[in-house]
Amino acid sequence: MSTEASLVMGQSFLAQVRKLSRKSARAMIIRASRLQEVRPFGKGTNSVCKLVNHLGYVQIDTISVVQRAHHHVLWSRIPSYKVSHLDLHLARKRTIFEYWAHAAAYLPIDDYRFTSFTKKYFQSGLDAWPKPDRNMMKWVLTQVKERGPLMARDFEDSRSSRRGGWWDWKPAKRALERLFLEGALMVSSRKGFQKVYDIPERVLPADIDTSQPSDVEYADHLIDRYLLANGIGTIPQICYLRRGIKDLVNKRATQRLQDKDLIALQIEGCGDNIVYSTADQLEQKHRIPKRLTILSPFDNALIQRARIKELFQYDYKIECYVPREKRIRGYFCLPLLYGDRFIGCMDAKAIRSKERLVVRNLCLEKGRDIDLPTESVLIDTLIRFAKFNGCKTIGLDDHSHSNVQELLPFITRITS
Repeated sequence: MSTEASLVMGQSFLAQVRKLSRKSARAMIIRASRLQEVRPFGKGTNSVCKLVNHLGYVQIDTISVVQRAHHHVLWSRIPSYKVSHLDLHLARKRTIFEYWAHAAAYLPIDDYRFTSFTKKYFQSGLDAWPKPDRNMMKWVLTQVKERGPLMARDFEDSRSSRRGGWWDWKPAKRALERLFLEGALMVSSRKGFQKVYDIPERVLPADIDTSQPSDVEYADHLIDRYLLANGIGTIPQICYLRRGIKDLVNKRATQRLQDKDLIALQIEGCGDNIVYSTADQLEQKHRIPKRLTILSPFDNALIQRARIKELFQYDYKIECYVPREKRIRGYFCLPLLYGDRFIGCMDAKAIRSKERLVVRNLCLEKGRDIDLPTESVLIDTLIRFAKFNGCKTIGLDDHSHSNVQELLPFITRITS
C-alpha cells in the first residue's frame, strides 16, 4: 500500500473509503473540465473570464501549426470564441494575467496573491534556470519604471549572441524574464506574440488583494482549484510540477478529510492510491453526451498523460519533440475526445496563406470497446475546426499519411 494510502487508511474516520468505477472517474473529469457541454459559459467576451476562472489556468504555448494552445483550449469550450477576446481580458479588462502555473499560463486576476509562493522560489535562486545578472536586472527595471511598458526589442544590446533558446537571449531579455518570474514585472499586454512588460502597480486593478497567503490558504487554493476543474485528484496530480509543496498539500488534505470537507475515494482497477473529491462533485450527474471534440495537446483535461493512460486507457504522446523518422502519429497530433473516451488523434496544419486546413494523419482507435463517431459528426467537427483556424477549405497534401486517403471522398464534399 502506498505511503499516502497508509496515512489515510489508518485513521478510523476513513474506515470506509468510497469506491469509484473508472467510467465514473472519467465522467467526473470530463464534466468538471466542461468539455461536453455546448456553451457551458455562455457567449460573448465575458465567457472567457468565466472559463479561466473555472479552469484556474490556461497554458500558453508557442507552437502555431494550428491555432495556439491557449486559444484552442478556450475554443473547445466556447464555440463563439475569437482570438481577440483573450487579449481584451489581458490588456484592457484586466480580468486575467500572465504568470507561471505548472507552465506559462493565463490565470484569473483574483488568484494573483497565490503566485507569491512561486515568485519566492525564483527569488531564492534555487531554480535550475541560468543565474540572473542582478546589475542588468536593476538597470532594466529602472528603464521600465521611467519609460513605461517595454518589450525585449525595445532594448538594443550589441552583446547579443546567436539566436536560439534561453541561453542565447540578449542580456536585457533575460533580465526582463527574470524580473517577471520574480514578480517585479508583469505582462501588461502582448503585441503579436511578444510580451509587453510593466510594473505591477500600473497593471493590477486597484481592488486586487495582494496580501501574502498563509501556507494553509495556499494549500486550500491548490486543492480547491484542482478539484473544481477536474472533479477528482490525487496529491501528486494536485501538486503537478510544483516544487516543495506535496507535504503541505497532503497534510492539509488529510485535515480536510477529518473535517469531512473532502471525500476519499479509490478507483477500481487503479491500485490503492487515495483520490480526493467533494460531495458537490460526486452529486453531479455523471452521464456524458456523445460529442466529438478536437483538443489541444496542452488542454487542461489531458495535460497529465499518466492520468489519461490510467483512467482512459489512452497512451497519448506529443511528437513535435520527437525526430521526424521516429514519429508515429504526426508532428502535432490533436487528441479526439468522443463522449468520455479518447478515440484517436488527428495531425493537421493550417496553411494560413491559402486558408486551407491540411489533414496529414488520422489515427482512430480500432478493435477496442469504444464507439466511433459517424461520418457526419466527423465532417461537422472538421468544418468547425477549420473555421476556427481561419481556413475555408480542407484537404490533403504530399505529407498526408496513406491512411487519410479514406477521408478524401467526404473532404471533397466539404469543399465542393
